[in-house]
Amino acid sequence: MENSIISLPQGYRLAFVDHVDSTNTEALRRAGQGEPHGLWVWALSQGEGRGRLGRRWDSVEGNLFASLLVRPKCQAMSAAQLGFVSGIALHDTVLELACSGGKQAIALKWPNDLLCDAKKTGGILLENTGNNSSESAVIIGIGLNLVTHPQDTDSPATDLSQHGIDATPSDTLEQLAKAFDRWYGVWNNGTGFDDIRTAWLERSLPENAPLSVRLSKERLQGTYQGIDSQGALILALADGSERLITTGDIFPLLRETQTSNT
Repeated sequence: MENSIISLPQGYRLAFVDHVDSTNTEALRRAGQGEPHGLWVWALSQGEGRGRLGRRWDSVEGNLFASLLVRPKCQAMSAAQLGFVSGIALHDTVLELACSGGKQAIALKWPNDLLCDAKKTGGILLENTGNNSSESAVIIGIGLNLVTHPQDTDSPATDLSQHGIDATPSDTLEQLAKAFDRWYGVWNNGTGFDDIRTAWLERSLPENAPLSVRLSKERLQGTYQGIDSQGALILALADGSERLITTGDIFPLLRETQTSNT
């Protein structure tokens, strides 16, 4: 498949392969070989796709599996904000694919999931080369269920076709690349995170949504109060106190989820 099939924003390139172990792994390999900023790696299928915490990501042909190699000029703490940037871009992409005429509730769930009618539809995995030098790279892996979804998951999953959204991987990636480029410019190496935070919150679960939070040694229940200035989730507990969650698994306790702007 030739790059010309997909129109990418200026400064971006495409590496397409039919099958790969993992698009993130391939992007990391290319980063180690000195690949410059702006490479999208796209595969029709993966043999070893992965999500957060080393979990397997089912990679059936027909869905989207893509990773972007970027080289931001900031420290690792700020580079972690790219998860929010990518989430906004993914959210906007799905709304565009739905042509604004669907009744689906599309929402972002902290830290890196996209929900459609309260079911997981997409996810984001950030990895980096492990240093803070100007040569370091961040790999943004994005998976989106277009035509099929896994059945054996901790929380319900779905795919866009189940909600009347007909999208091909190529059309989806083209729209995603445009949306990411726009929001990456807003983020501006971390200086624009306040605007990113505001945009992410506008697309996230509604305030006071009941949540269950699974941490390494405990499980909490409370209500969602957004994210703080550093991107940590704010959980209000029954006793009136608040906990800042920086890592963990989040499970909405709503039968129906809607964004604050739909």
